[in-house]
Amino acid sequence: MKATHARTARGLLAAVLMLAGAGGAGAQTVVHGQASFQQLGNVRSITNTPGTIIQWPGFSIAAGEVTRFVQQSATSTVLNRITGQEPSLILGALESNGRVFLVNPNGVLFGAGSRVDVNGLVASSLAISNSDFLAGKMNFSAGAVAGRVANRGRITTPDGGHVVLIAPDVQNSGLIQSPGGDVVLAAGRSVKLADSANPALHVVVSAPQDQAVNLGQIVAQSGRIGIYGNLVNQRGLVSADSATVGAGGQIVLKASGDLLLEAGSLTSATGAGTGAGGTIHLLGERVGLTGNARVDASGNAGGGTVLAGGDYRGQNPAVANAKQVYVSADASIRADAIESGNGGKVIAWSDGITRVYGSISARGGARSGDGGFIETSGHALDMRGRVDTRAPNGRTGTLLLDPTNIYIANDQASATGAGMVGTDSSASTFVASGAVGDSLLSVATLQAALATSMVVVTTDNAAGTGAGIIQVVDPVTWTSDTSLALHANAGIRINGAISGGPGSRLELRTASGDIDQTAPITVVTLSARADTGSVNLGHAGNQVQRLAGFANGAGGFNFRSSSSAPLIIGNAGPEAGITSLGNGPIDIDVAGDLTLQSPVSSQAGNIVLASAATFDNQSTVDSISGRVTAQGIVLRPSLADCMADTALAGCTAVLPTLAVCQENPAIAGCSVVLPPR
Repeated sequence: MKATHARTARGLLAAVLMLAGAGGAGAQTVVHGQASFQQLGNVRSITNTPGTIIQWPGFSIAAGEVTRFVQQSATSTVLNRITGQEPSLILGALESNGRVFLVNPNGVLFGAGSRVDVNGLVASSLAISNSDFLAGKMNFSAGAVAGRVANRGRITTPDGGHVVLIAPDVQNSGLIQSPGGDVVLAAGRSVKLADSANPALHVVVSAPQDQAVNLGQIVAQSGRIGIYGNLVNQRGLVSADSATVGAGGQIVLKASGDLLLEAGSLTSATGAGTGAGGTIHLLGERVGLTGNARVDASGNAGGGTVLAGGDYRGQNPAVANAKQVYVSADASIRADAIESGNGGKVIAWSDGITRVYGSISARGGARSGDGGFIETSGHALDMRGRVDTRAPNGRTGTLLLDPTNIYIANDQASATGAGMVGTDSSASTFVASGAVGDSLLSVATLQAALATSMVVVTTDNAAGTGAGIIQVVDPVTWTSDTSLALHANAGIRINGAISGGPGSRLELRTASGDIDQTAPITVVTLSARADTGSVNLGHAGNQVQRLAGFANGAGGFNFRSSSSAPLIIGNAGPEAGITSLGNGPIDIDVAGDLTLQSPVSSQAGNIVLASAATFDNQSTVDSISGRVTAQGIVLRPSLADCMADTALAGCTAVLPTLAVCQENPAIAGCSVVLPPR
């Protein structure tokens, strides 16, 4: 193996050269520290003190040759700076028990048959000053020339090592392996590595052609992997899986431009044994998973975290938001708990348009644990993907959809007929024309999601041109024991019937605007809240077993049902009872039995409770300045009201009888029934 350019090395094959301090003879020069050089056949050995800096006119290693740096410890470092005009071609073997820096502005190529076995490697076409190197400041910057750094061979370190490849153009089509360590591919013209043993990178990209491409395998078992550049293409294997027992590692793929995970690629940070899944960040201005790209942060003892384009609702300032996110129909993202523990978190977010057509799962463990959390959101959203947050022995997880305006319809034609503006006709990974105005959630996609997840559709994070409305255009039906929540910044319009199965729950909430319906609602539990508007659920076809809500508009709270099924006004998820502020009335008209388990209260409006069957008041009905009317029912006061005033109408049915109290005076209410002693 050659440690100098081939033409220089031929004259050194049988030589033994000793250099010390800053002096010496021959082609290479030691400018700091001490180093001795020995050539025996095809093996070249360099023994150096910590922090040694060597300048070479050329540094290449031919096939079949070995260059070995012998250092005092695993943390010792040697800087090799190449001053000639040729790139470094590493075709043989590079070995060291310490850390080796190889800096060549013309580029560094590790060939297909090469083997690198070191405790740490930094290969860069960006320069580092002597003073920064000696001070432990890993600051790299490009000069007039900055070539490519590419690995087509095999680079390995022992546990806790590190491999850093730095250049405007970084490519890996070979194997990089650093168990429990750090692997960084940084494509830029200025790179700052905060700590070479624990990379916290700040990469500045100053030219659009800066790119990092992985076609091969990058493996850091339970370690950390970072790939940075203006353009980042992941076409191979990037794995921070746990090797035996423990949590998965951390992977960051970050582009200032486009990040593409292409067909056949696997990006994985799984946890084995008692370990949970790791963390994977897929960040860029535009983030795309194409073909059958796979991302996996599952773990035997809990799911990990996958952030594609941003964090929860785009609100984490430490995670840069994408402008577009695309997940193809054959792509998959997993953050499952395999045996035990809770499912993980998967976010697909953009400030522009998010298009998700593939599969995403965050399942709970087979033996124990709850389902996880999935969010697919953007100011404009095209969600046709498949999700799964089920837990065989725990609670089902949640899917969050957070666009600006959204129409729930059978297809785009139906949504457009209902008023949806904007279409997405692009077949490309990224939409050249920008984000559409409104979003479509197909009924088929929503119903499939409700079979496997609790679903929250919200527009109360509204941005862009939309006010934040939700409109149900076509009927939605599900049979599983799951819930659907519609949270709108503006109004909610139920123009398509909503029908859930046993245990189904529907939550309607608006920050402004009304809740209106022209089609019936059939669920077990319904809560409806309009913070500054009215609740108008007056369709006679409604069938609800438990109801609660709040209104703060002039129209008040209105609910009607012609079903003979009983209705309970009580605790219904986030609401309890029915309240109307302002002048809005409360009007409840049902054909079945009506039971009050929580208060019905109006600040100034009238309260009308109508039942064609029986009425059971187990709570209070109160209007501060309006009228309370009971139509077809006997309005019975509460026990507390009757104890305060036994003359109230209906108290004879509420208070215990004299005979009962004489037999057991401790019964509640007997204190006002028994004559005073």
